[in-house]
Amino acid sequence: MPTAAVHIMKLLSITEQQGLINWSRVRDADAAIIRFSQGSDSDCCIGIAPEISDLAETNMQGCFQASISCGVSHMLGGITVSEVRSECTWLIRALRRVSAFHTLPLVVLCLGEHGISEKYRSCSPSHNASLIKTAAKILSRAGYTPVLYADRETLERCLDRKKLGKIGLWYHRPYVTERTARAEEPDMLFWHYSVETSPRNSGISADYPVSKTENYRFEPMQPRIRCHTVGNCASAQSESQIPISAAIGW
Repeated sequence: MPTAAVHIMKLLSITEQQGLINWSRVRDADAAIIRFSQGSDSDCCIGIAPEISDLAETNMQGCFQASISCGVSHMLGGITVSEVRSECTWLIRALRRVSAFHTLPLVVLCLGEHGISEKYRSCSPSHNASLIKTAAKILSRAGYTPVLYADRETLERCLDRKKLGKIGLWYHRPYVTERTARAEEPDMLFWHYSVETSPRNSGISADYPVSKTENYRFEPMQPRIRCHTVGNCASAQSESQIPISAAIGW
């Protein structure tokens, strides 16, 4: 069987912690995932109060102007199916205002800043799976590719995997071997693991721990993009593969 074509990319993952990025000075980066929004203003907040993250739009515009493809991440806030529907409807409308800059149609869904927030810990695994499944369906119908960002504890204790169904997984599993991560999550879309050091990227001022992500999902005969993330920001050093057909504008 012919080997799938691979395009090497370098990917940056940016949250509000990194502040305003000087994109004109960013080097060796072809794409970025930028924290665009959150459904509430804290991990423990009940109810939704969706808002766009500080500097998200500015960073997306700068990313686009620097000819770097851009995807987004969103931290869920709703704890009922109705709230998640409203939240995702808001998110889709909000993304329209930056559609010119959102050239990589990935929407990474997070249940907490690190791991899972307390309000989702108090919900049943079945209920949490329903929330993620609801968000993924709404985003998919709107033309986006949803990806769930989750660690081992979230997947084992806080989500009903059977009810969750199929969704791309960005598996946060730092400081283990590749064999361990793949044995735990053989169908993961991304593997997120940490490393100690990374070369500085002059466009990024903040100095956060660097991490890596790798992708192991292969679809025969599908061309794909291979991403390697560089930089000096949280969850920034990554290596991944996504179908090239998912990247608008490539």
